[in-house]
Amino acid sequence: FPSHDIENGLRKDIITLNQNKMPLTINDMLPNQIGEISSIMDSHMKSRMLEMGFRAGQSVRVLFKAPLSGPVAVQMLGCILALREEEANLIKIKWQND
Repeated sequence: FPSHDIENGLRKDIITLNQNKMPLTINDMLPNQIGEISSIMDSHMKSRMLEMGFRAGQSVRVLFKAPLSGPVAVQMLGCILALREEEANLIKIKWQND
């Protein structure tokens, strides 16, 4: 099954988005990619995100993404945090060099 080709295609799409500096969310990032938080979308969870330290200008690295829309592990401010898909989709990022 050509899953390798699909994965390469997705990576190529992400790299293209990266080069265009389009605003994406943490959920769009791949493991080991680094981004800078540009904003947090309005939601009932926004205050929780701010309490956890997610603020505009803060650097964040994706460490691990669980399959099937599972949690995303990110590193920020020397801490490792797990975000649900719903939470990761609230945090918009700008790309930094990998």
